[in-house]
Amino acid sequence: MNQTGLEDMNKTTELVFSKAGIPLGIPIPTPIDVQYYIVESVIGLMAIFGNLLVLYVILFRRGLRKGHISNLYIASLAVADMAVGLLVCPFALLNSVGLPRDYTLCISMQCILLWAAAASIYSCVVVSVDRFIAVTKPHMYQSVMTRGKAQALIATSWGLAFIIGFTPAFGWNLGRPEEERCFFIEIVDFTYLAFFFFFVIVPSSIVVVVLYVIIFKAIRAQLRQASGGAAANKKTEPKGADDKSKDRAGGKRWKREVQIAKVLFLIVVFFYICWYPLFLCDSIMAFSSIFFPLPFINCLVYLSHANSAINPFLYGIASQEFRNEYKAVFLKFYCCRKRESLEVQSSDVQTKETNSQPKTNEEASDAV
Repeated sequence: MNQTGLEDMNKTTELVFSKAGIPLGIPIPTPIDVQYYIVESVIGLMAIFGNLLVLYVILFRRGLRKGHISNLYIASLAVADMAVGLLVCPFALLNSVGLPRDYTLCISMQCILLWAAAASIYSCVVVSVDRFIAVTKPHMYQSVMTRGKAQALIATSWGLAFIIGFTPAFGWNLGRPEEERCFFIEIVDFTYLAFFFFFVIVPSSIVVVVLYVIIFKAIRAQLRQASGGAAANKKTEPKGADDKSKDRAGGKRWKREVQIAKVLFLIVVFFYICWYPLFLCDSIMAFSSIFFPLPFINCLVYLSHANSAINPFLYGIASQEFRNEYKAVFLKFYCCRKRESLEVQSSDVQTKETNSQPKTNEEASDAV
């Protein structure tokens, strides 16, 4: 809610507060916080268009469509991130002014927000499991992690996220507010948010950290083994052409798996950096009398939502494949626009030339 509006009302009337600390009897919708609306709108639009680009290059560009299975996990993350732009940011804007008034619609909005967060968290876990198998068991990866199994893992993560996210709708909430309005802290129980933090975010982050520690240890061991093997090969008989080509192909494939692991590790780490502070503060408020100032909470909300807007840039920064596909899409769009403008210009020139040509005798007689 707009803090300035509350301060103005405090000066004129003696207010009665709800259990969540929000004044009763205030007009709904409350005054708009312009800064909050601008920042959330920009983040939402960036999340929508950025992740649309990610989904486009994965689904329709040949280089990534038939590429690595890990692209399916990135597509899953992009869907969750786009949901933040399409649903979560608009819902947050409505919520900031106390809308909607309907209780069922209000609690559904809060659950969709939590569902998107949980889906992103479990997508990060699935990504880490995939990289763990790819790097530590490279010879088994193609048989263990098929496209069908990857799709089943993604569907399971979204299903589990739905159960976790919609738990407040099945009773774990603060009940109907005293007035017909919709503010997050009057609907969602802070003990549920503490549960979300300690039993969803913290365990998943521990799993991710453990898996990536094992992954990077395996990478280190493999690099040492490769350097030792290269030194030993110089002293032994030279390998045949077939053996060399197999070694080269296996080495390229493993290097690619390692590169993908590094990219996804960056994305996972950035996700937890963005979401941890908000849920940590919610947990502190659930078990203590500490309440953080609204501007500070808004900044944490911006940070958590900004994660969805920045991820498409991270894919391009960290992955050469995504960078190439982004360039190809922009060049295609630019060339198409340029070609269209050239066609329009040429048609205008032809029209002018036709109009400027002198009329023939037949045309002149017709005109007469």
